[in-house]
Amino acid sequence: MHTIVAIKQVPDITNVRIDPETGALIREGVPAVINPYDRHALEMAVRLKERFGGTVTVLTMGPPKAAEALVECVEQGADRAILLCDRKFGGADTLATSYVIARAIEAVSPHDRLPRQHTARHWHLRRFHERRCAALFHGPRDAEA
Repeated sequence: MHTIVAIKQVPDITNVRIDPETGALIREGVPAVINPYDRHALEMAVRLKERFGGTVTVLTMGPPKAAEALVECVEQGADRAILLCDRKFGGADTLATSYVIARAIEAVSPHDRLPRQHTARHWHLRRFHERRCAALFHGPRDAEA
């Protein structure tokens, strides 16, 4: 089984500052961390690998510094890490980023699983995913709790 996990680095929320004039996030001096939901997806992928065998590939799009997050993912059990890094990607919006990541996933294929990570738009699916994960690892009885 081959599982692909896309991760994103986000500002560490314990150090977030907002520019009072523009309302924009001030990123200078704020360390980047792996999105917590992406970290959960990686953990699930590694658990699937341990239970059923296979490999886990992690990928992210970002500057060269994003390689640090990929190293962390490999330390947590990923077998392969891919950094999508090009000056052409600078300033990419959500649509462009999604397109680049989708093409990378196609290039890495075949894969069996692509865990769904939570985003602000998908928070309402959280309970559903928790139940599915509980059913996978503990059986249906725990999934309904």
